[in-house]
Amino acid sequence: MSGRKIQLSEIINPFQDELEIINFKDIQIEGIDRDSRLIKKNYIFCAIDGLKLKGEQFIEPAIKNGATVIITENEYKNDNLVVIKTKQKNVKDIYGKLLNRFYNNIPEHIIAVTGTSGKTSIVEFLRQATEFLGLNSASNGTLGIKYKNELIKNDDLTMRETSDMYRKLYFLKTEKNINYLFMEYTSQGLDQKRAVGLHPQIGIFTNITPEHLDYHKDMKDYFNKKMLLFTEVLEKGSIAILNADIPDYNKIKNICKNCNHKIISYGYNGDIKILEIKNDKEGQKVLFKYLDKEYSLNTKLIGDFQIMNLLASFAALVSLNIEKDIQKIITSLEKVKTAEGRMELVGKKKNGGLIYIDFAHKSDALEKILKAMRIHMKEENREKLFILFGCGGDRDVSKRYDMGKIAKQLADVVFITDDNPRNENPDDIRNEIQKGCPEAYNIAGREIAIKKAIDMLGAKDVLILAGKGHEKYIIKTGKKIPFDEKKIVLDYINNEV
Repeated sequence: MSGRKIQLSEIINPFQDELEIINFKDIQIEGIDRDSRLIKKNYIFCAIDGLKLKGEQFIEPAIKNGATVIITENEYKNDNLVVIKTKQKNVKDIYGKLLNRFYNNIPEHIIAVTGTSGKTSIVEFLRQATEFLGLNSASNGTLGIKYKNELIKNDDLTMRETSDMYRKLYFLKTEKNINYLFMEYTSQGLDQKRAVGLHPQIGIFTNITPEHLDYHKDMKDYFNKKMLLFTEVLEKGSIAILNADIPDYNKIKNICKNCNHKIISYGYNGDIKILEIKNDKEGQKVLFKYLDKEYSLNTKLIGDFQIMNLLASFAALVSLNIEKDIQKIITSLEKVKTAEGRMELVGKKKNGGLIYIDFAHKSDALEKILKAMRIHMKEENREKLFILFGCGGDRDVSKRYDMGKIAKQLADVVFITDDNPRNENPDDIRNEIQKGCPEAYNIAGREIAIKKAIDMLGAKDVLILAGKGHEKYIIKTGKKIPFDEKKIVLDYINNEV
């Protein structure tokens, strides 16, 4: 994507004290990677350990593919190559530093967003708002890289692998003149140092609830990995934007203080203080105070959790100091639309019944969207709330009963169906969910369940399809099966008799 070429000396000179260089030749470098399969002629190969395999196992395959420089933590002899040994056994850190030197022109302003929920919405809100303010910006995360109404799709990772990320950032800056990048940081990505070498100027933390416990050994480990954004990624004295209403706020605040970060909080207890949220047919209006002045923001987005996402975005825009007029910042946020698959209205039956799609696949997220929709339905004088969802296989099983129980408490009609069963029996997953909601419809096959739910939807009813959101596939027995939920809904209701 970049076609970049640079001398080896230009890349490694700043890090001479950290490296032991053998057989030095100032050759021209055309790429850097840790994946031996992606190595080409005149590439640097960094032998980095993965979760299961040692990086050194792939040195020989990398050489066969054209590597001319090898970087490793241990001794390696090859008189035909430049071999660089790291003195501190920190190949992963060196990897990021070298990529930063090689791709030396990336967006100047990077804002990192982490937390269990809200990351995708915030980076999307910030991208839209800065574009409304006349700036060249991009968002990077679950939905891919979005900029100027264009999209570079991601693989399955919310955070790209390090070399791919740097290539894309170099492209954004050099080809598209993107100066502002709003980027999701996941706990796995932080743990694996996928964004090593990048130093965002602002870090946003939304919340933390049980998630990814198939990867993390417990909630303490999950929390600690999230905190790496503030303790290792952000440089000392950066800006930390924190949700003041979460139970862990004081703990996170102290961590940020110890790193000398400037803290801006938001929420009912925040520096950006919510005074009141009013709901109406059009959406919501939030009254809030910032620096002893009161402001109002009107949005068509549904749910007070979206108000929190908007205020986190407001805090970032103010901190970036790109616009002195606060009202212009508010106006830009009033224009933003929901991120794809996040409480997105995707269809309306001929009788008037509404169908939404949301990515909610955790207990707290399901609870939030159901409560938010209840409030919105009351303003619109709507009647029954339908929810359709499932749970993923090979993941945290404890949430299955909880999600069934929440659906029973907050929805009028519940459909339990399939959602990425992976290598588990989908019947077993549905039955575990149904223990929390015995009266739910239990329907195998998500498309069949969707059509059944739509058939039952009355003129003043609302149906939420939860769990898939933006995803266009279902994972079953190791295969990705195409599944476009939005298209299924639209095709079905457009062919209503």
